[in-house]
Amino acid sequence: MRGVKTQNVKYRAVTPLKLMNFLFPPFCPGCQVYLGLKASPRQLCRECAMALRQSAENHTRQQRGPHPIDLRWSMAGYRDEPLATLIHKLKYHRKDWIIEALEPFIEKCTADIKWNSMVDAIVPVPLHPSRLRRRGFNQAEIIALAVSRQCGLPVLKNMLARAKATKAQKNIKDPSARRLNVKNAFKAMPPVKEIRRILLVDDVSTTGATLKECALALEAAGAQKIHAFTLAH
Repeated sequence: MRGVKTQNVKYRAVTPLKLMNFLFPPFCPGCQVYLGLKASPRQLCRECAMALRQSAENHTRQQRGPHPIDLRWSMAGYRDEPLATLIHKLKYHRKDWIIEALEPFIEKCTADIKWNSMVDAIVPVPLHPSRLRRRGFNQAEIIALAVSRQCGLPVLKNMLARAKATKAQKNIKDPSARRLNVKNAFKAMPPVKEIRRILLVDDVSTTGATLKECALALEAAGAQKIHAFTLAH
């Protein structure tokens, strides 16, 4: 209309991330502090990131055994926070996306390990099919995939199978009872042929009983060198 002045109104675009964060506010999976509108919902807050980095710097190391495992590495102690909380949510709350928050730390901790010259493939510790159905995923497998993205080694998720359902190791306090619980619980299938050097991967190892039984099955199938990596030990 004549005599009516129009105004140029500038609208600030709302990004999909900001919109999602407005609708579903992002909280740190380690401590539940609010991360802010611009934050990725799959990351740690600054304090948790610093704590995890410090744990990894103090703890990541190689050590021997148990036989037939040659060397094993872990990223932090199994009671260290925030890693203990993150592993618990990963396993029991079906929050498989937590691996995205952990992956930068896995990469940093394993950057100096020359796995490409030490092993041929990565093998995750398997779940029994009944437990896999209940949980919906194998946490050891998604950790193995994160390690694979860092080093480029293939993940052979079907090389090991859990031959019998066992009780959860976390509910068994006695070390000898833990060993008995997983004794002969695994079998290697298909048999190891060209893949002779294996990196076993799991979330947590305390007594080492599960890793040892997996290694024994792989050794019986023809593996010549077995190493192991866990998030916590």
